[in-house]
Amino acid sequence: MQLLRKFILKINLKLEKVILLLMIRVGVNSLKEYATTRLITQREINQGEGLKVRGMIDISYDKSVIIGSNVTIGANCKWNSEGGIVIGDHVQIGNNVQINTSQPTEKAKFLDEDTLLFNPKQVVIKSQTVIPDHSIIQYGTVVGDDIPLTNDNKKKQTKLGRVTLKESSYRPVFVVNTGRVGSASLTYTLAQHPDIYVVQESKRQINYLSTAYAYGLVGYPQMKANLHALYNIASIYPSDTLIIESDQKFGNLITLINEIFPDAIFIWLIRNGLDFVSSSWARGWMSDEDTGNNREEIVLNTQLPSWGVRINGYKCGEFSKSEWDKMSLFSKNCWYWFYWNNLIESQLNKISQNRWRRVKLENLSQELIDILEFVEVPIQNLELLHANKVKPAHTLIPSLDWTGEQKLAFKKWAGKGMERWYPELVLNF
Repeated sequence: MQLLRKFILKINLKLEKVILLLMIRVGVNSLKEYATTRLITQREINQGEGLKVRGMIDISYDKSVIIGSNVTIGANCKWNSEGGIVIGDHVQIGNNVQINTSQPTEKAKFLDEDTLLFNPKQVVIKSQTVIPDHSIIQYGTVVGDDIPLTNDNKKKQTKLGRVTLKESSYRPVFVVNTGRVGSASLTYTLAQHPDIYVVQESKRQINYLSTAYAYGLVGYPQMKANLHALYNIASIYPSDTLIIESDQKFGNLITLINEIFPDAIFIWLIRNGLDFVSSSWARGWMSDEDTGNNREEIVLNTQLPSWGVRINGYKCGEFSKSEWDKMSLFSKNCWYWFYWNNLIESQLNKISQNRWRRVKLENLSQELIDILEFVEVPIQNLELLHANKVKPAHTLIPSLDWTGEQKLAFKKWAGKGMERWYPELVLNF
């Protein structure tokens, strides 16, 4: 029955799209505006309410676009959006406006497919900015100034129930982790609660911004400005629910996030290193391609958003190039587990203990009620949902079947972390 419902929904969406495209062809302005706006709102774009689109626009990558509330966009716009576009509230964009956020750099052979790579730089258009017809906005540009609403125009420029994260009536919650720890399971489970709105790795420009910051390519003030733009100029969040946002690339951004949101709550989701390494290693994490080891610049692969931006031990200053190149793929995964969790913990230790909580994946089902209490929402019984399971193509090798050399490598690179966070499992390696 569930499969039948999904099939019917898919057919309905396709039929609606055909009807909307026909409405656009009719040429009546009111129908065209309704149809083009409806097509955009159906896409995987972070967006507020009150959006108006005057005609067809070409957006190359939805998941790096944020559009605030009460935004008007003209016809025939072309946006190369891989590097990220943030549009504040009450912005008016004219016809034939081009936005470039990246440059195609090369073809990469990966998984037997040719994939374009890009040099990304985010474009920000601040609130109440007017962009004239035929404008061209180049990558890395910040357009306009933040203009607070005056008492005279607040009623005219209502946000229709959407707010920026800093305007939320709840304290924001950030889930920080290494990846491969069940973060999707946690957020989807919490999303069942009527007072919680979850965001799971939806702002894809964070992938390269976090990595660029780790490598020293983006400084503290610039990174803070980028995060401020992502969260505080576009009203895309419901005003009456708790916002929980999860991203594995938050790990080195906690100090910055805490400065922008001094009352934020953090959930540090961790998985024991033995199971983590089995999972990440099976997926090919930390390969030269995965960490961009043989490229000077950071590039993106929109088909595999984490590819090329996984943290590189040499580029973040932990190893020399020769030391990093000599390490096995297995050892690099062990190192990453400890390095990223240690980085998370060192930043959280500088924050009041009542504003962060460590949650072990292995205890998640027992801790759900405690998590709800911690984030201060009414207690409800939630069903633990499972997401992002291991795919058949990724063959897991459990730690019991590791070679002696691999067990020694795990102890060398991850042993300190296991003794600190999982002392009960130390005898297992």
